[in-house]
Amino acid sequence: MAIFIDNFKTYIDTMKYKQSFIATKSGIHVQALSRLMTGKQEIKEEEMLKLARSVHREIGYFLSDNFVLEVSNEGVSPAACYMGNSVKDKEELILDLKELAESIDSILGKSFRLQLYEEV
Repeated sequence: MAIFIDNFKTYIDTMKYKQSFIATKSGIHVQALSRLMTGKQEIKEEEMLKLARSVHREIGYFLSDNFVLEVSNEGVSPAACYMGNSVKDKEELILDLKELAESIDSILGKSFRLQLYEEV
């Protein structure tokens, strides 16, 4: 569905997500994601679900003919902490930081996350 991809591209461009981040979060290989984003490969419902979930949205959000994206003035997206392809010697530190972030997330709870994404 071209409308999903068009709206999704608008969203990730505006939110400054990198395709490598989306690939990691969605579990879709970077090359397959690139083919989906350029329209070289037709997107399936399962892939739409993975992409939408990777940015904490529902599929329906990206299927609107009148897609309007409200942008926060803060200018920082949840992807701001993504490290990309990290250097091998920093892998242990990154895993420790990931574990710390997950611990903080579990302490703050679901209601905090919902408030955070409602503001975006």
